Amino acid sequence: MAIFKIAAGENGKATVYRTEKDLRNLLFYSYNHSSFRIMKNLYLIGTEGAIECIYHQMLYLQWRRVKSLNTRALHYILSFDTLRWEKDVDQKTMTDIMSFLNEYLFVEYQHMLFLHLDKQSHYHIHMIVNPVNINTLHLCRETWKSIGWQIADLFNYMYNIPLQSFTYRDYYGRMKCGNETGIDLYKDKWVKALGIENRIPFLKE
Repeated sequence: MAIFKIAAGENGKATVYRTEKDLRNLLFYSYNHSSFRIMKNLYLIGTEGAIECIYHQMLYLQWRRVKSLNTRALHYILSFDTLRWEKDVDQKTMTDIMSFLNEYLFVEYQHMLFLHLDKQSHYHIHMIVNPVNINTLHLCRETWKSIGWQIADLFNYMYNIPLQSFTYRDYYGRMKCGNETGIDLYKDKWVKALGIENRIPFLKE
């Protein structure tokens, strides 16, 4: 199933990137483990040291704000259960999804999306956002929930993929709003897997 979450540490709390070194480590880790990446309001110069260039562009905008920052990066992770429920989501689909997200989310912010395929159980996208607005220098105030609904809408209209805590597919494969989790995200798929499609009228929505 598709899951959208804020990157968290071992304590379960959202990770905070307080120092310049924290930001640099995050960017380099995401870049070095990625098979595809895309960005907005950032510009690669050359090939060697490209991510170093990105890092300094983000820092420059933060320095322009002058005021201190609680965190130097907003870090979200979007993952897909490609081992089971999203077997049909291949690398091409993932890069297409990234292109749409890059175009429609965080329009006035510097951000990069990194595709990681290193885990067989799931593919995931790291979304790293500079919290400083490129035009006003104000901090980003969008919540996890508001961003999640934008992603859920995209998945609904473009890919028919439910997003946990936002949408699910009913027994007939229709997309519905709801906070279902686990196999209830794909009610149509698990009914088919169990071979009980003929019992759909007797199952409770």
